[in-house]
Amino acid sequence: MLKFCEAVNHSFNIPIRLINENTGCPGSRRSIGFDTDDSQLAD
Repeated sequence: MLKFCEAVNHSFNIPIRLINENTGCPGSRRSIGFDTDDSQLAD
């Protein structure tokens, strides 16, 4: 799993496809629109 900022960093050198299953940060998954449940962030 990647954090969004790590994926952006890697994307300058290799193609990266972000999907919900490989994005490890709950905040970035919510910002991208993968998750709409805020309960994990609230915890």
